[in-house]
Amino acid sequence: MKKLAMMLSIIWLCGALEDSQAQPRLILRLERDSLLESQAVWVHVALVNSTLTKQTVQHYVLSDDMSRGVRITLIDERAASVPQGVEGIHDDFGTAEPRILAPGDSITRMFNILGWFSTSGIRNAPPYLPTLHYLRSGTYTLRATQFTGNDTLHSNVVRFIVVKPKGREHQALQSLVNADQKYAEDARSNATVLAYERFVSSYRQSVYAPYAYYRLIFVHYSLRPKQNNQKVFELIKKLAEAFPNDPQAVYVVSTYAAIIVRDGKSEILEELSRNLSEAKVGELSRRKLRELQQR
Repeated sequence: MKKLAMMLSIIWLCGALEDSQAQPRLILRLERDSLLESQAVWVHVALVNSTLTKQTVQHYVLSDDMSRGVRITLIDERAASVPQGVEGIHDDFGTAEPRILAPGDSITRMFNILGWFSTSGIRNAPPYLPTLHYLRSGTYTLRATQFTGNDTLHSNVVRFIVVKPKGREHQALQSLVNADQKYAEDARSNATVLAYERFVSSYRQSVYAPYAYYRLIFVHYSLRPKQNNQKVFELIKKLAEAFPNDPQAVYVVSTYAAIIVRDGKSEILEELSRNLSEAKVGELSRRKLRELQQR
């Protein structure tokens, strides 16, 4: 009996030591593993504190800095590393700070990596225009790396394919190319706005439509001579209702939620959370509204 008790104690001690030495886990997941050329490539990166102690999470943003952020490695079907098209910190807008994760807690961020990588072959393609800065058809492999402050974590490997659009989606892409060309020539012009508006009117269900909505929202809020927040909110609502589970819609609602509340339009988030309660946008609207009202 004493021998059995001693063996159990040793087993428990070994397990405790393994837990105390365990590292947080970095888990990579793709929104879709089959995409069209110029379609957004949304990647979900989750950092799970599977240890028994609190962990400090360094700036959880896309980065090429070895000491902070999430770094993404993209490999093409020839086993060659795809170089980054941009450098520096992305998607934190100067607000990212280290966070503390309690044991068992996790943090998840989603990133559209199409702005970082391109195999289009177009020289000096602007990373914000996916019809110029995109991944050509083929098979790709992704892996993420995160520096925790003490250790460097490596995620699982995920694979996805990119194919050329056909039929209706091919027509949609040609229309989007035209709108992006207008944007590159003069992003503030009426011609640019009309080109994107024609796209969302003609190709309401296209996989490219969320991007077109996003571009229109950005133009009206940031680039037009006279800011039109009413139009911005109308477009956000249309995007959310048309694509309630699309990462682009989730990203836009998250980005503009504080502006919506600041302008006294909380009813927009209330309506989205009520009418789309089972969708990602509805869940996010409910959480954002609660967080902003508690400040």
